[in-house]
Amino acid sequence: MEIKWKNFDVRANVRGCPINAECKTRKDDFPFNLPPTLEGPKKIPLYSGSRATLDPHDAAELGMGSGPLPSDPLFRPIPESTEIRRILLDGLSQLPEQGCNLLLFGQLNGTQDDLDAALLGAEVATFRADIKTKTTTCRWSRLPTGAFGTGPEGEPFRQLSGVLWFKLGSFSGRDYALYPNPGAIAPLPKQVSEALETAVTEWKTLDN
Repeated sequence: MEIKWKNFDVRANVRGCPINAECKTRKDDFPFNLPPTLEGPKKIPLYSGSRATLDPHDAAELGMGSGPLPSDPLFRPIPESTEIRRILLDGLSQLPEQGCNLLLFGQLNGTQDDLDAALLGAEVATFRADIKTKTTTCRWSRLPTGAFGTGPEGEPFRQLSGVLWFKLGSFSGRDYALYPNPGAIAPLPKQVSEALETAVTEWKTLDN
């Protein structure tokens, strides 16, 4: 197989399988990247804001009318999951068009939930009310917006075999997780996934 070389970070052999890997990081400064409000006589800066959980473009494609956006200047209409998907696409553009491609994603000042939404789809809650019993139930599900979706939403990411996530932080320690792409053109072989999962478990033990 002829590999069209690009400017990616590393090519490694994992249990007999060549893996191309690119490393990207994300520092989520929200809400500290917004103008502060000064509270109290000492004018202590208070950082606060809100942002969407569903990208307005995704909402439009799903036929979900969201109505007018809030006029609050501290509201951000683009969710963190959209920013992460942009980073994934940028990393993928640096990887070869063939072979197993892995993206190493280091996250600082963000949450794994944002990565879950970027890869698996935005999470929504559906409430159902039973008139007879006067009870309400809540069911959580994911919308087809994730990079690893099996529908059209996942098409731009088919050449990405998986994401190896690691949390960077001096206070909370480190954490790791492997996300294989179920719709990848070249999925991670079983022996590679097993090797990475073993390494992740060992890294967690060392950090603790």
